[in-house]
Amino acid sequence: MMNKALSMEMEQLTKDLVSISSVNGTSGEKKIAEFIESYLREIPYFKQHSNNVIIQSLKDDKLDRRNVFAYIKGENNNTGKTIMLHGHMDTVGVDDFGGLKEFAFSPDELLNKMLQM
Repeated sequence: MMNKALSMEMEQLTKDLVSISSVNGTSGEKKIAEFIESYLREIPYFKQHSNNVIIQSLKDDKLDRRNVFAYIKGENNNTGKTIMLHGHMDTVGVDDFGGLKEFAFSPDELLNKMLQM
């Protein structure tokens, strides 16, 4: 079972990520990558293994977007195997939020508005 502090941290991280308007094709894609990189670099493991956070700029990209990769190398029972996870960071537009569009990147405000409906 996840402890309360970790649960609260994950909730805050989710809210922080959602609050970044990372709509595809906008400068928000760079902002969310920078946020993720910064977050990762504050984790003690990555402070000790800074080369395990890898930034890959998109070639000839006018918005200076980038991919962020990170991996943790096992230190016990070295098998020579690596697992790397990679996912999308950008979002689609928020027009489908209709009248709540202005709250799409503010999870707490969005929740309050939805509860008032």
